[in-house]
Amino acid sequence: MPSWSPEGRAEGGYSTTAHGDPNSSANAVLNVPLITGKLAVRGVFYSERRGGYIDNVPTAFTRNPNVDRGPSAYSSSYPAQLATYYNYNLVERAQNPTTYQGLRLAGLYQVNDDWNVLVQESYQLPGCRRHAGAAPGESRSHTAATAPGKLVHAGVEPGQVQQQPPGP
Repeated sequence: MPSWSPEGRAEGGYSTTAHGDPNSSANAVLNVPLITGKLAVRGVFYSERRGGYIDNVPTAFTRNPNVDRGPSAYSSSYPAQLATYYNYNLVERAQNPTTYQGLRLAGLYQVNDDWNVLVQESYQLPGCRRHAGAAPGESRSHTAATAPGKLVHAGVEPGQVQQQPPGP
């Protein structure tokens, strides 16, 4: 949440996974009061890459016609007409990397001594690389008005969970 004092920081990290690809992260935060005690804005950028560690190795899958009822029995895309299937087109080292990148922008307005309004927009780029395609990017925004002992959300359906992306 934005605060009434100026603040800025950046951090980065690097690590490795045994038998996998390296991991890295970077975060930056900037908090700027526009009107002291009345209006402040905050921006957050984050980027985290987790290197893959699962290797898909060459394999041959051969049907046993005595026990195998075909691909419909186990929801496979393995072609029914083939006696043996080779996964060579799917072979890949460290095939499961994940990247999270996004930003959050927020504005805090102090209405009076008992109420403030927080408007926040979050955006995260698609992060998981999968063979079937990546998950869509997601953007969520919400407004919250607070008073002692109360929290009121506008623009959120009852029962809907507001999730915050990773980062400071």
